[in-house]
Amino acid sequence: MILKTPMCKFCIENKTDQEKKREKEVAALFTASYISSLASDIYTHVVTIYALPLSLYTRTAKLYQKAIQQATAGSTIPNIGDLEKVLTENVYRFSAAKTYQQIKIANSLLIDNTGKLKSLEAFKSDFATLFSEFNENYLFSEYNTAVYSANQAVLWEGYEATKSEYPLLKYVTAGDERVREAHKI
Repeated sequence: MILKTPMCKFCIENKTDQEKKREKEVAALFTASYISSLASDIYTHVVTIYALPLSLYTRTAKLYQKAIQQATAGSTIPNIGDLEKVLTENVYRFSAAKTYQQIKIANSLLIDNTGKLKSLEAFKSDFATLFSEFNENYLFSEYNTAVYSANQAVLWEGYEATKSEYPLLKYVTAGDERVREAHKI
């Protein structure tokens, strides 16, 4: 069973122009024809968790890449290119993981609750719901998180560029065993 996360009435009625534009971009990238074709490829095992759909991965990554471009546009910090590279690598890793999870869950939809293979049409219907959840609901939250995170990274790099002027600002981690080696001070 797939649960679709509904948007509240207030959120639907008060979408920003930017959110409406992004919805149109997503609709243009992920057409009904694209979703149907992808479902057929999963059903016939052309697409599996071992043979992920490059088109889904790259389309998703390109949308998140726009979030990075939005955050870094006009920045005057000296190493903005290095920051964009790190953020872009992160976007592509995230997109790969998201594509993998989506296909993994889609594979579980192939079988009905009696253990038999669903018809192609039944699978396509279930897959369309799953696809909508991943590439409408989740995607918009993920995009907004990417914009916010990239903005914060740009701000931090700006602080780093002026740290001699503000010597009391310091990056502090939790200091526990979960802190990655690269973040230990």
